[in-house]
Amino acid sequence: MGVFFTPTLAVTCDHNLTDDHSVGSSILLALKNEVAHVEVARNPDLDIAILKASQPRSIIPPWNGRPDELQGRYDLGLASFRLGNDHPEFRTSTISISPHRRHIMHPCPAYAGDSAAALIIKDEFLVGIHHETTHALHEQIERNKISKDRLTDVEEYQGNV
Repeated sequence: MGVFFTPTLAVTCDHNLTDDHSVGSSILLALKNEVAHVEVARNPDLDIAILKASQPRSIIPPWNGRPDELQGRYDLGLASFRLGNDHPEFRTSTISISPHRRHIMHPCPAYAGDSAAALIIKDEFLVGIHHETTHALHEQIERNKISKDRLTDVEEYQGNV
């Protein structure tokens, strides 16, 4: 699952793919009425993958505003990658912009083990992709050296989500 931001390029979270999906490999992308072959480019450290389709698809155009324009807003929408598939869009507000100005920090309720709504949308434009939760857990596990501490951190993290 992903979202097309140009007619032939889609983005998804890297954790949606398996280890068999190496860079340049083809995968099947399930669309409403067809299956398309796509090539994969991915970066697990950033939890992002780019999918390139052989035929143009409908897109959600990227939002081109400044991060400051999003701060303190209450009109951002959170949605899954499966837009228009009976999955509702939820409203959220921006809490803050990260110090390096690349991440939008916002509330996103989720069930334990679920990465929550993937897309951040404003006025039908794609603002961003939710992946900070995945990074936060990964960074916490990397800092811990003992297996028991790792398990405790995962259980506490899931309880807080």
